[in-house]
Amino acid sequence: MGQPWVVNAWLAALTVALVYRLGSDVFNRDTGVLAAALTAFSRWHCSSTGH
Repeated sequence: MGQPWVVNAWLAALTVALVYRLGSDVFNRDTGVLAAALTAFSRWHCSSTGH
């Protein structure tokens, strides 16, 4: 790849997907969607992944 921002973007997307999966498995689909959306748009997640 050669470009660190690509790795950060993939890891950020993977994190959101894992949060969705965890929320869906533990609670229900709506909770998974809400948790993933909150993760994707949280200030901490965006700043730590370089968005």
